[in-house]
Amino acid sequence: MGQTFVYNAGVSVVPEDELNLTFGLFFDGTLNNRENTRLRKKYRTPGEDQLAKDNSREEVQKEEKAVDEIRKREDTLYKYTFETNKYDNSKRDNEYLNYLEGSHRGTLDKLGVDNSFSNDYTNVARMSFCCDSNYTIYIEGIGTLDNTKDTDDGFQYGSGITGVRGKVRKGCEMLADKINEQKRKEPNKVLTQVTVDVFGFSRGAAAARNFVYEVNAKPIKKAKDKKVPDGYYPMTSYTDEPVQKYKTIFVDTDGKEVQRSVLKEDLMPRLGHLGYKLLEKGIMTQEEVSNLSVKVRFVGVYDTVSSYEEFGDMGTAERVGFRGLVHATLGSSFNFGDDVEQLQLNNMGRFSQAVHFTAQDEHRENFDLTRMISGIEKNLPGVHCDIGGAYETGMETVDEIEVVNKHPGVGFNSYSSWNPQKKLDDFRKKLITDYWYQEEELVISEEKHLKGVLQYTKLTGTRFLKKEYSYIPLHFMAEYCVKHMSKELVKNVDKEYSIAGHDLLEDAKKQLHKYVFDNSPEWHFQDDAVLKKKLDQREAEENMKKLREEWSMINPNGTKPAVADNTRVYNPKVLEQYLYEEKFTKNEDIPRTVQLEEVVIYGGPQGILRKLRNQYLHWSANRDWMGMDPRNDRKRVEH
Repeated sequence: MGQTFVYNAGVSVVPEDELNLTFGLFFDGTLNNRENTRLRKKYRTPGEDQLAKDNSREEVQKEEKAVDEIRKREDTLYKYTFETNKYDNSKRDNEYLNYLEGSHRGTLDKLGVDNSFSNDYTNVARMSFCCDSNYTIYIEGIGTLDNTKDTDDGFQYGSGITGVRGKVRKGCEMLADKINEQKRKEPNKVLTQVTVDVFGFSRGAAAARNFVYEVNAKPIKKAKDKKVPDGYYPMTSYTDEPVQKYKTIFVDTDGKEVQRSVLKEDLMPRLGHLGYKLLEKGIMTQEEVSNLSVKVRFVGVYDTVSSYEEFGDMGTAERVGFRGLVHATLGSSFNFGDDVEQLQLNNMGRFSQAVHFTAQDEHRENFDLTRMISGIEKNLPGVHCDIGGAYETGMETVDEIEVVNKHPGVGFNSYSSWNPQKKLDDFRKKLITDYWYQEEELVISEEKHLKGVLQYTKLTGTRFLKKEYSYIPLHFMAEYCVKHMSKELVKNVDKEYSIAGHDLLEDAKKQLHKYVFDNSPEWHFQDDAVLKKKLDQREAEENMKKLREEWSMINPNGTKPAVADNTRVYNPKVLEQYLYEEKFTKNEDIPRTVQLEEVVIYGGPQGILRKLRNQYLHWSANRDWMGMDPRNDRKRVEH
């Protein structure tokens, strides 16, 4: 059995007795979960989507106040329901009670980021909504489960059942179930090929790349035997305490138990965990798995951040105990520095096309970027979720953009100073001159605790930001993948997630499109000093051009052309060295400008980027939230 290729049609013809299947796997990002977002929109922010379309600052702020009141009522109801057990659960269905428990934030939770119930949909989720349901396999984000409280092991370390490998294994099992579902519909055909497209964002991008390795390039290895506790021997008169019993099990490369009976010569099958699940569930035989072709057609990922160390499912006790202390002490560079090798992120094997969009302005210490050595990779303005999605339209408050003298008594560090006001004021000015914030959006203040015993100086930023910039990377991803999956992409992504009416975004999309598809230079921000130099150069160039035109009227013998009465007028010959013209490099980033009362208004690409930064692009680093600190040099580490 085999396929033939019809060249004039550009498609393969599948023999009548064979079955070829195509699926898309969508690995969402850390603390991103489309079901939890749906529940939040249903119970806490009904009408939010329509409000986002209206998009006025006043209306959004009004809605945010109403949401705050709903959240307070949810907190009160949570305490009444789960802490006093007085609430009549029959008054609400289980979905709401699970939502109430899962979305609740305790005291420690509020020291970190918000949870998966509070985010908007990511570009991974948005793309999944636009695809055929029979094709779509959505795997919820790292650290999350549907309508359940987020797990710290997955969120903090990418570890355990909700970690990177946990989600890859889940994706393999869900794909096996989908294959089984389709095979049952056509029992008389033999499955010979499965084609997969794979999408991911953040740690979900790491999971997507690891999944491709799992089914495409992972070497076949033997299952290992492992002794595990198996109860206790009965007490006798000769024993003072129970004696532990052990049994031998077989485990795969993740240390998870496998059924030896489905293995051949104790070897794990082809296709990694997918192959094992096809055997374990009785979906395919050893021979069928050996002959099955899995083709990776398209890989589309956003800003790969792995931040992975497999600690398993530690639970709170271990996490705040020795193992958690070791992780916190050694830091991210030690724990997360070997992820490329551990997850084989650049060993994906064969695929038709891969596209990776990365965040140009991200610089948090736990958000190292893993670049992709093959495929198309484009670096776009913005931070992590500006590229992958998940931000809502609304007020963004970064309570501690930077702090000075926050940790007294442990020695001076990069954010210690004898003059904290000046240090923060200098950084404040830079944020303004780099167009992230306007003057009134940044405030320096004193933070005091324990009646002033502990105090430090902080810089706080507050802005109104819109979310629709993240639609642009989504549009570009759709433009790439539609060439491969025109049948599976059943909705128009550009219309479903439209930027119509956002003139600035439409201009930005045109500018970025030239870079993403036509290989124009990357769109970098250039500060006012650089632009002023370029403007001065262009002005000098234009003045020189006028002077040359004037000089071109002079004949080589040093006279001007005859005047009306045919007399000739002598003019001294211009020496050749005065005709020298400095060559200036043409650059489309040299902006058009308008001068108004000593204020230069920039047009062109740099003008667009300045407005984007202040109106759409977020500032993700925050010293107030655990795990969100910026790198001290504010430069992202890349692997």
